[in-house]
Amino acid sequence: MLPSLDNIVRQFRSMGRRRQRLYGPNLRLREHLYARVLDPTGRVKSDDYGHNLITNAGLNDVLNAYIRGTTQTTAWYMSLVDNSGFSAFAAADVASSHAGWSENQSYSQATRPQWSPGAASSQSITNSSSVNFSITATVTIRGIFIISNSTIGGTTGTLFSEAAFSGGNQSCNNGDTLQATYTLSLASN
Repeated sequence: MLPSLDNIVRQFRSMGRRRQRLYGPNLRLREHLYARVLDPTGRVKSDDYGHNLITNAGLNDVLNAYIRGTTQTTAWYMSLVDNSGFSAFAAADVASSHAGWSENQSYSQATRPQWSPGAASSQSITNSSSVNFSITATVTIRGIFIISNSTIGGTTGTLFSEAAFSGGNQSCNNGDTLQATYTLSLASN
């Protein structure tokens, strides 16, 4: 008599849990966001940090470029997530479809500012100077996202990651500057 499908699934899941306990996760890709809001005089209004969600599209981009050998994305841009209407980030979010959030476009830069990391060191890569957003309205910012398209409001390209501020939303006024530093780390167990 053949085992039932339920028994096969239970055995398979049990094997996976045992294998994970024996070997653990082999590779971790982790992101950190640090943000600071300055008033027009340069006084610090708030400091915050967050841990990002790397989207499925972002993970696929890494695998395709570095394992499969497809063309590498060489320019990444940062933009702001609006708190208005925010419900959630999702791993399945892509540039053209992210139902749980929208981009806040209330900053004076002509394009999304470029995230320009320095050379990797100690398995991390980060921008050496902050990415700055010159705020042009009274807004509440929920977090940031990283994308390969520099057009503000653009819906093409690879949406690499999304992050909410861990300490809560950032209230910004016209004339404030939101500064962001983004770090990507890779570790092996």
